[in-house]
Amino acid sequence: MYSKITESLSFSFKIDQLAEKLGEFASQARTGYWKINLESKGQLWYLTLAQGRVIFSGVEPLSWASFRDNLQRHLLKFKNANLQENLNILEQESTPEQLQQIGVMLSKIEKQGLITREEVLQTSQKSILLDLDNYLFETTGKAEFIADPSLITQAQIPGFKLEDLMTRANQRRMQWQLLKTQIPSIKAIPKLNQKAFENSQLTPQQKQKIQKLIKSGKSLENIAQKVGKDTLEIGQFFAKLSQSGLVSLKVPLEDQTMIGQKRVFVVDDSPVLLQQFQRLVTKFGYKVYTCGEPLNAVEAMLNIEPDLVFIDINMPGINGFELIKQIRRKSLLSSIPLVLLTAEKSVSNQWRANWANCKFLAKPRTKEEVEQFQTELQQLLQEIIPLS
Repeated sequence: MYSKITESLSFSFKIDQLAEKLGEFASQARTGYWKINLESKGQLWYLTLAQGRVIFSGVEPLSWASFRDNLQRHLLKFKNANLQENLNILEQESTPEQLQQIGVMLSKIEKQGLITREEVLQTSQKSILLDLDNYLFETTGKAEFIADPSLITQAQIPGFKLEDLMTRANQRRMQWQLLKTQIPSIKAIPKLNQKAFENSQLTPQQKQKIQKLIKSGKSLENIAQKVGKDTLEIGQFFAKLSQSGLVSLKVPLEDQTMIGQKRVFVVDDSPVLLQQFQRLVTKFGYKVYTCGEPLNAVEAMLNIEPDLVFIDINMPGINGFELIKQIRRKSLLSSIPLVLLTAEKSVSNQWRANWANCKFLAKPRTKEEVEQFQTELQQLLQEIIPLS
């Protein structure tokens, strides 16, 4: 195993900041991987680089196993049973050292005529862009760069310029925005509008192709994986069908709350309370952002633009009432509903909350009060920002 050196390259990021932050460190983060904790999604993402070029993206660091999984997920040819059987034999015949070398394994596959280097590059780029679609813009979290010089010899993949990928990602983001009126979610499941479909001017071949894609009852995302296509390409295809009235798109119940999801922001200096609050309110169907540093709360709110804010009263550095004054001074935040949180259910605190035009919610002080707090919290959320 090669030793890995952790360099002191790290940062936190808010909504729409990740691309800019990665660009700022581009000259320093050359060979290794960005370990990115997507706190708002609750998962890790690894962006791997060699000599400044992006060579891999995935939910785990680069290895032959993770690279092969990406090929199988995004390249239709790689789903072939015969190819998989030949690949398994090739892997069994390879030494452990060879299995660590991505370039060596790709050369072996190419020599056997199983796949071309051009197909590998196209699939790698597609995989990276799909991850950028999912993680680059609508997430908050922390990133740390782990230097790994061994990647230069381990990978032996040309890779892609980070700047070019970011440009493509922004272009794709705008394209997805244009599709939103027709494609509510990539999780949506298409269904034929039978009468309109039968009366359409589509050729028999076109009808057969569409029926084949839809009959499985899979989501647009799964259809894209099944046929080895880019999700954006599949989205554009079905957007045209939807606009023509030939198909309708239904979002599964478990994903409906993610569309136009209401954003809740909570400020409290207690990590335990923030964790419990986020877990509870997420279960209610809301998107939750937390802030444990009250002095940074206003800046974070300007980035997130929440629909509702919960604020603890007693915090170090600045109390809840002073924070309210700062919030109200910002034109972008002045109309956001605010709720004061405190364990001190005093008359004076309730009066001050009313005076500040805020709602008031008492924290539970005993286990017996937890259930009542949860009920009051849910009622408050439904009253101020009800879910559609």
